[in-house]
Amino acid sequence: MPSDKPQSRSIPPWDCGVCLPPGASIQIDDRLGKIAAKLTNAVRSMRGLVIAKTFELEYCVDQIITELLHPGPVSTVSKGESTTGTEESTSPRAVFHDVFLKSNRLSFYKKISILKELLELLGPLEQADSKSIINGLNRARGLRNNFAHYPVSLEIIGDIPDQDLEAVLVSRKATYRLDESFVAECNGILGRSYSDLQSLLKKLLGDAND
Repeated sequence: MPSDKPQSRSIPPWDCGVCLPPGASIQIDDRLGKIAAKLTNAVRSMRGLVIAKTFELEYCVDQIITELLHPGPVSTVSKGESTTGTEESTSPRAVFHDVFLKSNRLSFYKKISILKELLELLGPLEQADSKSIINGLNRARGLRNNFAHYPVSLEIIGDIPDQDLEAVLVSRKATYRLDESFVAECNGILGRSYSDLQSLLKKLLGDAND
């Protein structure tokens, strides 16, 4: 995914703008305009998908941390809702979830770090499985940060009149070409992370009910 080339160019000032290197020419016609519009829609859909999926991962991490520290019956409170005002709102489990995890005190990075320590200390999984979960979460977090904080530029390929465009995301650490292989890799990272977290959560809930 990342390019090994050093990053010497600056981040483009707007999202999905066409990036012209010095001395380059471009012919904006109906064909190239349609390509730019198609790429822009695809990039913004991808950005929305990555951010939404990492929110789901963060919610799973919240559930697992709560289960590791305060095991108990599964809450009837819906995803994303507070327990304030419910019968469960004063239980240690609910207070921990609302006051500690759902506040702004913890970033996704800090939650992953806490989960890593808990998995190491409490040992619900084999070491290799725990390491795989944490690595997957950090890769997903990196994707989320890149799409949330860096714009994508459309770079010119070829010469007039047969020019094409390519979507490129340049972060401080690497360059990502948003082609089909990149999209497939993103989907794989997010999908595996979600599946691994769900498997861990089911194991914890199963152990709690035994």
